[in-house]
Amino acid sequence: MIVKSHRETHDSFVLYMQSVNFIIVYMMKARLIFFSLFIFAGPACQDINIDPNAPSMVEPRLLLPRIQTETARILSADLNMAQHGFMGTMSFYDDFNMRNQSWNSVWEQLYTGPMADIQKMVELTQDNSPHYNAIALIYKAYLNTTLVDLWGDVPVNTASANNGSDANPRFFSSAEIYDDAFAQLDKAITKLEEHSPVIVEGDFIYGGNPAKWKKLANSLKLKLLMSTRLINPNIASDIKKLLQQELIEQQDEDFQFQFSNIDSGNEDHPWYRKVYVTGNQFPYISYQFMYEMLRDKDPRLPFYFRRQTGDYKAVISSLKSPTSNGGCSYFGRCYKYLAGNPEILEELFGENPTEAELTYLGGFFGRDRADPNGIPNDFQWRLMPGVYPAGGYYDTDVASVPAPGSAPGGGIFPMLTSVNVKFYLLEASILGYIELDEPELLEAVIRNHIGEVVSFGEKTDFHSLQPQSQKVDDYVDLWLQKFEDQVDPRKKLDVMAKQMWFCSWGNTYHAYNLFRRSGFPSSLQPPLQLPRQFALRLPYPQTELDLNTNASTYSEVVYDRDPIFWDTFRFQF
Repeated sequence: MIVKSHRETHDSFVLYMQSVNFIIVYMMKARLIFFSLFIFAGPACQDINIDPNAPSMVEPRLLLPRIQTETARILSADLNMAQHGFMGTMSFYDDFNMRNQSWNSVWEQLYTGPMADIQKMVELTQDNSPHYNAIALIYKAYLNTTLVDLWGDVPVNTASANNGSDANPRFFSSAEIYDDAFAQLDKAITKLEEHSPVIVEGDFIYGGNPAKWKKLANSLKLKLLMSTRLINPNIASDIKKLLQQELIEQQDEDFQFQFSNIDSGNEDHPWYRKVYVTGNQFPYISYQFMYEMLRDKDPRLPFYFRRQTGDYKAVISSLKSPTSNGGCSYFGRCYKYLAGNPEILEELFGENPTEAELTYLGGFFGRDRADPNGIPNDFQWRLMPGVYPAGGYYDTDVASVPAPGSAPGGGIFPMLTSVNVKFYLLEASILGYIELDEPELLEAVIRNHIGEVVSFGEKTDFHSLQPQSQKVDDYVDLWLQKFEDQVDPRKKLDVMAKQMWFCSWGNTYHAYNLFRRSGFPSSLQPPLQLPRQFALRLPYPQTELDLNTNASTYSEVVYDRDPIFWDTFRFQF
């Protein structure tokens, strides 16, 4: 049974109307000429790079902003929250209980939106604008392989979203799509090195800088190599060869989308809208996630989360059994409401916590992973996403329910950053593919991510406070000690994966992929209920299975049984 409150954003009609509203608002802002997004019937596309059913002529300087905005908007919403649920950081599909109907609307938005626009931009620019064309090819490789990582074999042309048409696009094999992505990235790099007679306009991410796009292309290749390391016998030599090229190294090179801070209906961060516009309709944040950040004195804590209450007595009195096991004796530790858990209180504050400590902790209200209890009307207590990455509030000493729309806005969606790249390099070194100073790299990862979180917070909410350098040093030292205490490379990888878990708030796609190829971090709280096994992929949308004759064989795919092509680990609880 699907719990309605865990599926609040999966009302397909609401999603459809949001999509339509965004398209209208965005095109008015950018002075675009409206054209149909529906794909007319035509023969199935057999070439992985050509789509005969693309829309009519639109200038690339107008296509690119829409590609960037729509890609970030779609990937940062339900798909992003589901992966957080899979990784045990929020209560969104954290019990893995999905249906084929769960992803109908998202699939349609992807294929009629950015997938269609990317293909059109590839075709429009292939003969006269090498830099625009390179950007389109990079987006194509990024989005196609992301779809593979989430679903497996997929169509890669824009006729593949069956929104009432009779198109029957071919599904390409996952390995074929990955191979093509490497080829497209190589092609993009070559084009970026050419002189372009056309200046790139409308690039919200890199401002048309070819050097930064080239670094992104190489960094995407590193990500694809590490994703497929379990099935690639030449992984070590491939990575060593790639490291002769420039990768993303600095924060200003991050592949990261900045949302608007203007409340226009759909241009702000999806988390911001769900929390600060609609009265905190956000899923529960996991108790383990917030507790361990509290325990370790993580400097990112007040940037990640915003408390709404300090009245722990009112919360405890409303809970039937705030410290009961609730079946946790079988699955492992229960955290329950932190301020009502004597064991947690003693761990955090000692035997006699002060009233101020209890009041502070009282705002950390969330849920254990896949808690099977019903969902009460407790939105006014739930811990909320803070200033990073949603553009909400920094967590000050005074907890209060913010007025709708009062937070700063302008959140970000990090897609592939210098932090991600360093994690991939650290993983490669731990596994012996390359030789790096691993403690130094881990320290750089942690300090870089803390720096990025703090920098964004300070620019977004003036209440944000720079953490004391000693506290940052203490946190870094704690994790370096955890890492250096391990001798077994797999245990080192486990420590790395846990820090990656903490660094992935806002986009846990890279951590989800790492978990599927390693089972790490191994210390995540097991689900309190398990109606389905761990999600090895997403279920194929029912509309595609029903309307595309080429999708018939994929109706037999079971998302918690059948892994995608690079996943030979096949995690099971």
